[in-house]
Amino acid sequence: MLKKLLKYDLKSVFKYWWIAAIASLGLSAAGGFCISVMMAEKDVPALIAVLIVLTLLFSIIGIVAFSILSYILLYVRFYKNFFTDEGYLTFTLPVKRSQLLNSKLITCVLTMLCTATVIFVDIAIMLAIGADKSFYRELLWALSPLFEELLEAPVSAWIYLCCWGIMFLIFLVLSNIFSTLFMFACITFASVITKKQRLLPPLVFIM
Repeated sequence: MLKKLLKYDLKSVFKYWWIAAIASLGLSAAGGFCISVMMAEKDVPALIAVLIVLTLLFSIIGIVAFSILSYILLYVRFYKNFFTDEGYLTFTLPVKRSQLLNSKLITCVLTMLCTATVIFVDIAIMLAIGADKSFYRELLWALSPLFEELLEAPVSAWIYLCCWGIMFLIFLVLSNIFSTLFMFACITFASVITKKQRLLPPLVFIM
């Protein structure tokens, strides 16, 4: 049953999420084009220069808004599915409440990981389009000593580095899980308090 719940939650979130993801990719391409024009050292009219700067700012704001929108979609989904009229239908399903919570939690973690991947791709696209060849040459020249040290490092150093990388990934996933559970608890607490406040006026009138 958990698979069915997870499929339903992912479908309900991703039917809006993928539109925002494609929009962020388009904005990153536009931002990279603006960076390439700004770094070309060519004289452009003042109006076009202002438009280029505004487009670049809009691209950056759009990418940040995409990450925020992902969180909003997830937590609004949690609230509507549990604490609105839809919640009456949700709790009549023949499943455990722990499965309902686990489905929401897995959906949030997967969506956040996908969001982080898209943002990483956005940054890569922006740099790939905007940066010129000299930037990559300087970057490779600066990183070449590090690559040489890694190639000459013993096997134990590689194992140590891989362990740190795995621990870092585990820490990211665990921090994502705990932050999501904390937000779920905040939404639950706020919803319970709000419902109690709605009941206060009738109770006072009866008393």
